[in-house]
Amino acid sequence: MTINIKKIVVVGAGIDAWLTALFIKTEFLKYGVDNDVELIDTGYSISPHKCFPVLPGYRHLHERLGANEEALLRSAKSTRFYAQRFSGWNAYQNDYFIAYDKPGVDIAGAKFYQCWQKAHKSGLSASFEEFSLGILAAKHGKLVIKCADESLQTPSYGYHLDASNYTAAIKRAAIARGVNHRASDIHTITVNDGNIDGLLLTDGDYISGDLFIDASGSKRRLLREMGNNEFESWSAWFKCDKQISCSVNKFQTTPGFSQITAFAEGWFGLYPLEDRTAVQIHYSSAHISHENVIKKVSVLCGAALSPSPEEDCSYGVINKPWSGNCIGVGSAACSLDSLDAVELFPLVTSLSLLRDYFPQDSNQALESKKFNERFTSHMFRLRDFQLAHYCLNGRTDDEFWNVYRTLSLPESLVKKMEVFKKIGFVSLLEDETFDEHSWTYLLNGSLLGAMNHDPFVDSIPEEILKERFYILLKSIAKTITESDSLN
Repeated sequence: MTINIKKIVVVGAGIDAWLTALFIKTEFLKYGVDNDVELIDTGYSISPHKCFPVLPGYRHLHERLGANEEALLRSAKSTRFYAQRFSGWNAYQNDYFIAYDKPGVDIAGAKFYQCWQKAHKSGLSASFEEFSLGILAAKHGKLVIKCADESLQTPSYGYHLDASNYTAAIKRAAIARGVNHRASDIHTITVNDGNIDGLLLTDGDYISGDLFIDASGSKRRLLREMGNNEFESWSAWFKCDKQISCSVNKFQTTPGFSQITAFAEGWFGLYPLEDRTAVQIHYSSAHISHENVIKKVSVLCGAALSPSPEEDCSYGVINKPWSGNCIGVGSAACSLDSLDAVELFPLVTSLSLLRDYFPQDSNQALESKKFNERFTSHMFRLRDFQLAHYCLNGRTDDEFWNVYRTLSLPESLVKKMEVFKKIGFVSLLEDETFDEHSWTYLLNGSLLGAMNHDPFVDSIPEEILKERFYILLKSIAKTITESDSLN
């Protein structure tokens, strides 16, 4: 017998739980359905130093929530960023950027990167990054609203969000929208025929529901009780097993980018906020101690860091985040490395797919199958993008980094790098978060230069290429000059 989904129970804490509850309640209300959404807040103490850097696409979530984004961002002490700068990741140049735009303009039907490749090999002095409005906006701290050349793409920007303030704002919005909540913990989970019947809480109450959402992070309070559910660990590829969140003073002039710096035993990120600069350190405890990594990063970033507690990192994905009437979201379903501003994207992807495949009744086999396939596919693509940073590193004097030259990599990543190295094209797969331009910034910046370019480019007269490059550089410079400061 089928029943309508009348009550949804969310179990967990922090941003995963509150954003999930707000999202589900909002989606119901859009269709005039005031279903019961109850959040069991199991308690979570978020570090006051934590920052959530999020990609430009995250703004669509705020639109779905009907949020007053400007007010929300003010409460989260946020700043915009156009790119992330990677320093110390390779041996032959100090840094490279990954922006969120389309660099240059295709010329005579040929992709711009192919045209630039040919010109670069023929002596063009301008780097690939000089044709990116996003990178120039990031470097100069400019807010680009309009381009001097209409053929250029206006760059997109992401946000640095103070995690504690942002979570508090989302919590307030969820409560105001009608999410019921209580602070408690789970004593017993009742499971029958692969479905959760209800939860006995430590306060003695029994909570029943039609759909249960596990937003409890790596604890996976509900998913652990569901059968045939395995965690696929990525620890063989991601060797940073500890992370530390700290803060230093704010920049005098807020830069338009995140700073991601590699060191011998890991990497750290600097994320500018309105009132401080968040510092997030990721490192291998097999290569450096907690005390020594604090000292080292203090020297590297030029500011004394206060001792802060470390957290364990365990990266990987659940093979069936939707099992029976239980759905794992966010870090309960997948835990990603913090590179590339995608820490919250398992949550964003979960919610997007939940909207697409929301069950109409208790017969959820089709919806859960599609959800699981799509979710894991998205996570594999994000894993590959992050792993490319590590395996293409040029740090040949460090034991930690040298390990990546001996690893057996996912076939999907190997093929992507092989195609790019041979012909300079990015072979995108289904469910990619990062587009061909982001991949090109990454692979070109990591010095995985293409051996060949598109033969079609050879049919374009050299004079046309030179003229177009000159016009583009002039238009980009004009746009940056005429744009207002980010500050």
